[in-house]
Amino acid sequence: MTKIRLSQAWIDRATSEGEDEVLVVGRRSGTLPSARDLSAVVAKAAPTEAVREMVRRKWFVAPSTSTRAAALEDFLFGRASRLLPSLAPMFRRQARQRDLVEDIVTLAWLSGVADKAAKQDAGSYNESRLSDSTIAQLVQLSKREFGPAEALSYLAKLGVRVVVENSLPGMHADGASFVVKNVGPVIGLTLRYDRLDNFWFTLLHEIGHLKLHMKRDPAAVFVDSIEDQDDEPAESEIEAEADAFAKDSFVPRDVWLRSDVYRMGNEPAILALAKKLNIHPAVVAGRLRYERRQYKSFAHLLGSRSVRDLLIAG
Repeated sequence: MTKIRLSQAWIDRATSEGEDEVLVVGRRSGTLPSARDLSAVVAKAAPTEAVREMVRRKWFVAPSTSTRAAALEDFLFGRASRLLPSLAPMFRRQARQRDLVEDIVTLAWLSGVADKAAKQDAGSYNESRLSDSTIAQLVQLSKREFGPAEALSYLAKLGVRVVVENSLPGMHADGASFVVKNVGPVIGLTLRYDRLDNFWFTLLHEIGHLKLHMKRDPAAVFVDSIEDQDDEPAESEIEAEADAFAKDSFVPRDVWLRSDVYRMGNEPAILALAKKLNIHPAVVAGRLRYERRQYKSFAHLLGSRSVRDLLIAG
């Protein structure tokens, strides 16, 4: 998980030469690059496949290679990015240029998600709408044939916009959650792993951030990847809370520990528990595989290649 907490004031500072360095609040805090250095990183990112993909997706227009850096910088720090609660690149790993380029790519993806979310129709949001009962109704959609699509429509009615946006080359993220100014809470999903178990866990993990963490820090942006293993203790606790929320939303911990799935770990037990809880077996099988680190088991229960076609037209 990457938790981004940068001051909105940096937008003005970063575009003015000669300003003092600005401290990043959050993991591996450090100083942000100057406007000149930032432009250099954008220029380095401009020829990459990730930026060519942004142009193909029509996030911005760049008629030639020579115009791509300027178009990218305008996109990053112009209209789309200002929908974000704060300037969002993760400028924390400045020792390696390729990490800064990856941060630029992730910022572009977040900006694209924010821009699309602002164009979606959704109900008004308040914290009470993500109640225990609405979460219970949401997870039971997992058992339905078109459950992922129904889940996105259900959340939109609650005021939570979910944007499915493929990751960009060089990105390593499964989901993100943040609050778009004057719009409301947003969840971004990459569907990097096109499986039902991954979809449902990632969705509920991001809902966990919205429900548990946004109230205490409404300007936070959470970017989550299963590859992240080096969180600082405070952030590990936040991620553990979101993980526990996702797991318990489907199978409460006490039920899990008493179940035949936990004790015996076989397919009949998986199917029986899923039926009892009125959820999809993929969710139960995925949790068992993860907790036992047995990633070759029960692959036929996971609903592989069954989410993307439902959620992405064409």
